[in-house]
Amino acid sequence: MATCARQFAGEGIRADDRGARTRAAESRSACGVAEQRDPAGGPTGHLYAADRIEVDVYWMGHLIGGRPSNRDRAAEFTARGTIEGLARKVSELRRKLQQDLSGLRPDTPLANIPPPAYEGPSRAPTATGVLLHVLEELAQHHGQVQLSRDVLLHNLKGTT
Repeated sequence: MATCARQFAGEGIRADDRGARTRAAESRSACGVAEQRDPAGGPTGHLYAADRIEVDVYWMGHLIGGRPSNRDRAAEFTARGTIEGLARKVSELRRKLQQDLSGLRPDTPLANIPPPAYEGPSRAPTATGVLLHVLEELAQHHGQVQLSRDVLLHNLKGTT
C-alpha cells in the first residue's frame, strides 16, 4: 500500500487544481481496493485492468499491428499483481500501440484475422471495426470499474 500511495503522491498537481487533487486522493484510496472483490463477488480492479491490457494487445497489437499473440483469456481472470506492475504493462502497451497505429488508415487491412468465434457481423473485419470494438470494451469496463470502486470505497467507510 505504501508503494501504491507514493505512486499517486500528486507530483505536478497545481495547488489550485482541486479536481486533480481529488482524483489523486481517489487513486490512493483505490490502490487499497485493487485486489478486493465487490460484495457480489465481481472481478477485482486488477482483473479488469489485466483483461483490458490483453484485449488491447490482441485486438490492436495482433490484429492491426501484426504482433504475435499468446493470449490466454482464462489466465486474465485469475491475474494478480501490483499497481506498479500494471503501470509498467500499460506503459509498454502505449509504446507498442503508438508504433502499431502510427499512420493507420481506416481502410488498412488487418494483419491478422480473428477466429470466426470473435467475428461479429457477416462482413470482413476492418481496422476501423477493431478500433470501435476496443472503444466499446473500454467504455463498458470503465463503467464496471467505477461501480466496483464506488461499492468498495463505500463499504470501507463503514457506511451502509
